[in-house]
Order: sequence, then structure tokens, then C-alpha cells
Amino acid sequence: MRKVGWIASRFFPESIGGAEETDYALMEQGRKQGYLIEQVQNKPKPGTYDYLILSNFHDWSPEKALRIVENEKYAVFRHDVFKLGDALDLLKNSFCNVFMSPLQYEFYKSKLYMHNNTFMTPCAFNTFDSYHSSEKKDHFVYVGDVAIHKGILNIAQYAVEHPDKTFYAYGNIYGDFNLPSNLKLMGFVRPERIPKILAESKFFIHLPEIIDTCPRVDVAAYLSGCELIYNSNVGLFSWPWKWTEMDFKKLKEILTEHKEKFWETLDSFFVKT
Repeated sequence: MRKVGWIASRFFPESIGGAEETDYALMEQGRKQGYLIEQVQNKPKPGTYDYLILSNFHDWSPEKALRIVENEKYAVFRHDVFKLGDALDLLKNSFCNVFMSPLQYEFYKSKLYMHNNTFMTPCAFNTFDSYHSSEKKDHFVYVGDVAIHKGILNIAQYAVEHPDKTFYAYGNIYGDFNLPSNLKLMGFVRPERIPKILAESKFFIHLPEIIDTCPRVDVAAYLSGCELIYNSNVGLFSWPWKWTEMDFKKLKEILTEHKEKFWETLDSFFVKT
């Protein structure tokens, strides 16, 4: 039984977000498969873990992340696209790099030297809490951080072009925005409310300004029967699956299979070191 330290600056359920929930689902899967997994936020004593997984470190400098993994065997599991200079040392010194979509992988591959120990896994779920409503409302909904890089101004422009429609954006608000009157900012929403919001909405809109590697809420929206409005920065749709044509059951099977293979694949790279 391997002992693994999972490194992140935030963990679910204390922090709520797609990255934290995916981390949680993968850690729970690993425990089911016999791994001893502990959350790590400081440099461990040498020999404590067989290896470390460096996941999201939103609140840390890259220097802190590098100090934690120094002289340790570690894998990098990137949820986002971070500054290339910050990525270089972390990626080249790991025993494995894990990406969440072909779009994210190609971004790094085109700009950085990387070793060949890489694989991809999409966002992970413990359960699929989506459901359908027979009375969907003819409006658009977005769920996520309300910020420029997440595409709030692109949604605003889309709303201007569709003045007869109403748009609702749920999530923490980062900045002051001059928005059209048909785009309503609803503020933070608890995860347990999201399935109902999606189930009642006819459209889900996501137009990020930068690469959003594999957003969980887009999957939930699709499984809730929403029509998806997205752009080329949504990495979810760079996977070779025809999302808009896929049977819900088949999609759940694909996501579950990737989650179950995560640890086996990671271990196969570890044993080579």
C-alpha cells in the first residue's frame, strides 16, 4: 500500500470550487483502491510519503510549491494554465505530469520542453447530482468565478447581442463591471443549489478569456439537459467525445473509467523512477 501526500493550498469541503471537488473525488477513489492519502500543505519530513502529488496552489507562490517538493518524488496535476516561467521547473523535475484536457496539454507542449511521462484525465465526480426539469426556463445561466479571465465580459457582449434574453451569473465576484441590464449577478451559490439552478435553465453559457482546462460545471450543465454555449477556450470540448450527441449514461461511464484508472496510470510512471 503506497502512502501519498496530496499537496494543495485549498481542500474541499472547506473551500468550494471545481478543482477542489475534483481533487476530493480522486483522493476518495484512491482510498477505495487501497492508497493511504493525506492532505499536505507544508514540507513533509523526508521519507514520509512514497510520492507527492502537487495539485492546485492558488494561494502560494511557485517558490513555495518548489520548496515543498524539493528532494521528493512528485507528480504535477495541473487544473489551470499558469505562467510558463513558473511551470518550467515544476514540470521538468516531476516523475509525471497530469493534464485535464488535450487543449491544456497542447498549450504546454507547444511552449515548454516536457518529458514524456504525461497523461490526461478529465474532471472527476463522486456522484452525478444532475436532474432534469420538464419546465426549463428560457434563460441563460453561468456558474463560476465572475471575473474577466473567466469570461464575464464575453458573456456581457453576448447578452448585448441578445437583448430579449435574461442571463444569470452565479459565483464570487472579482471586480466591478459595466454590464447590460439583462445580465444579473447573483453572487456565490452553495454547491447543493447548483443542480436545481441548472435543471431549471435552458442554456448554460461559458466564454472564458483564457483556457479553462476541464470545467466540472459544464459537464453538470450538459447532464442537466442544458444547451451549451461555449468557445474554443473550454478544454472540455477538446476531448474526442461528441458531447452534444453523447448519451448521458455513456458520458458518466467515460468519466468514471478515467477516475478509476487515474491511480493505476500514475503508479505505472512512479515505478519507473
